[in-house]
Amino acid sequence: MKATVAVLVVAALIIVGSRQASSQTATSTPNAFSTSTVLVPLSGDSTAIPGLDSLLSYLVHRLSQASAQTVADVAPLSIGDAVAVTIRSDAPDAVAASLKSVSIEPANVGDDYVEAYVPVTLLTDLAGQAEVIRIDAIIPPVADTVVSQGAEVHNAPLWNGRGYSGSGVKVGVIDGGFEGFTELMGTELPGAVVARCYSAVGAFSGNLANCEQDSIHGTAVAETIIDIARDAELYIANPTSKGDLRATTDWMVANGVQVINMSLAWTWDGPGDGTSPYSDSPLNTVNKAVAGGAVWVNAAKTILFKNASRRLTVERIGGSIAMSAVTGVTVILVRLQALEVRNDD
Repeated sequence: MKATVAVLVVAALIIVGSRQASSQTATSTPNAFSTSTVLVPLSGDSTAIPGLDSLLSYLVHRLSQASAQTVADVAPLSIGDAVAVTIRSDAPDAVAASLKSVSIEPANVGDDYVEAYVPVTLLTDLAGQAEVIRIDAIIPPVADTVVSQGAEVHNAPLWNGRGYSGSGVKVGVIDGGFEGFTELMGTELPGAVVARCYSAVGAFSGNLANCEQDSIHGTAVAETIIDIARDAELYIANPTSKGDLRATTDWMVANGVQVINMSLAWTWDGPGDGTSPYSDSPLNTVNKAVAGGAVWVNAAKTILFKNASRRLTVERIGGSIAMSAVTGVTVILVRLQALEVRNDD
């Protein structure tokens, strides 16, 4: 199979150009993965529970030795005694209705999945429902740790001096955290920003305080973009789950965001050839955004090798290429010119 993708330098794309919102409200912020609570292994309880991934099976087995909330605290994301999960199903609307019947409000509902906070005590019964294929714990993405000073590298001052400042261009930044963002507004960052800040899976608002946590990485990325394209309009978001990423991307595209930058690495998804059968896969989310007219730029280090195991060939089509990285055949991040990417079986 051969796929040709033309990608111009993102700086030039920015400076030259002149799912419906969820109503869920979380009662508390999700707990990060906890190492303070140690649950002692129980003999004879290591058998996987049908329909549950290994982590969720582990948690259910531990209900005999600790309270439901203590057990839930061990999960990557939880609120009280409920853990954040992705429920795979060919009938997601039926699953969502079943959850609502026991007072569980779905966080995100897609074509083949439902995301929700489900009490640990209900996981086994839920996995046994005919409509449910599999239940997996939601593992939040990880932000990159490398930040570069891009203005001089991209020769942005020269572009800016000739009147190309990014005016009229909407740029989306999807990242794990935006600590210190408000302190820089009006100086290093624009005085106004459009935000979609998550406090839990499926729960978001325009409150920047919910974005200003976990990491300064997103703030640094936004600064770099504004250093290059000082008049660009910023849209920021910190999605927690793959369903949140899908909804966030749909929101950005619907609002006319032309360039989307994501510096997050998600868990392995798909058979290793840059594709996935799941509609909430970040790979399919990228494809949908590009089909909607957006240019997608991904941090190379965070996702390289995460979703592509087949050997890839990168060829220079024209001009000089200072750096390049490939993630499957979906996203290419380069500084200059274009690349032709081939999957070599």
